[in-house]
Amino acid sequence: MNQKSRVLCILLLLTFFLTINAKLKRIIRSGRRIHRHVPQYPRRQERTRLDCRAHENYVRCGPEPHCEMSCDNLYSPPHCYHAKNHPKCYYPRCICSKGFIRNRIGFCVREWKCPQRLFNYISQNPNFELFFQIF
Repeated sequence: MNQKSRVLCILLLLTFFLTINAKLKRIIRSGRRIHRHVPQYPRRQERTRLDCRAHENYVRCGPEPHCEMSCDNLYSPPHCYHAKNHPKCYYPRCICSKGFIRNRIGFCVREWKCPQRLFNYISQNPNFELFFQIF
């Protein structure tokens, strides 16, 4: 390498490092962090007794959310073991009272109010329409 090539190479490297340094200072001043994106797990929805709605009971050691009966798993109920002294105890939450199941929007309703069961209930109960006309 001749003298001109060395000087040119040194100038290019110096320019490169000064540019990188200026960008880093700008990023540090703006408050952004330089790191890989770490995925955030969804926050669990811990609740108190006051958060429970109609037909819900508060439990300090609730089951996993997917273990609760719902309109979506009506014909294939989850097979989860739940007891207060179970070592795999989950967070405090509100669960549906006995005889109620969770619908798609999160409320506890009677089983026959699920869209899948409504047709069966109407066909088996002739007084269903009369009941809704009264209320």
